[in-house]
Amino acid sequence: MAYKALPVIVLSAIVVLPGAALAQSSPYHLPSEPVLDTLIAESLASRAEIKAAEADIQVEQAQVSQVSAFADPTLQLGIQNDGFTSIQIGKMETSFVSIM
Repeated sequence: MAYKALPVIVLSAIVVLPGAALAQSSPYHLPSEPVLDTLIAESLASRAEIKAAEADIQVEQAQVSQVSAFADPTLQLGIQNDGFTSIQIGKMETSFVSIM
């Protein structure tokens, strides 16, 4: 029986809650202080930590994506020769060249 009332509760919550959130957006309206705004802007502009963080963000955004590159590209060349006096590749079954 409680399940029959569930759609009504959900629907009323969807209708009522956004209005309640808008009504409580900001109860305090502080006056604007031009001197304080200027001081805050100067402080933010002169902080070395903020400039360093902004530079880090720019570097991260400028880096090329390596999604299509292999994680660790390698090339391996090898030779196994079973002859002592000459190269026996193609003559002996256990002599070979490998490229990976």
